[in-house]
Amino acid sequence: MIFTGDAAKNRAELVCGATDMTYDPAVSAAAVARIWSLWRARPGNVVVPGHDIPMALKDGGPQYLAGREAAIEAWFGDDLDTMTTIGLVVE
Repeated sequence: MIFTGDAAKNRAELVCGATDMTYDPAVSAAAVARIWSLWRARPGNVVVPGHDIPMALKDGGPQYLAGREAAIEAWFGDDLDTMTTIGLVVE
């Protein structure tokens, strides 16, 4: 397993090789390239980005190993026990 921390925060950074919110884009691009090198070196290796779900390589590209979920929970009622969940995933 490769835990990337914030070197690659999500799949988008891994796929495009660029990172968001970095002090040095060249250093960050080199870190993402190194992650790919390690990932490809061992078949079956699993990568866990800093803020995304685990993935493995399938046919040379990332494949999620879990479902992606995103939602907002909010209190719209008169008490703290009743939460409303607003799903954000488009399928």
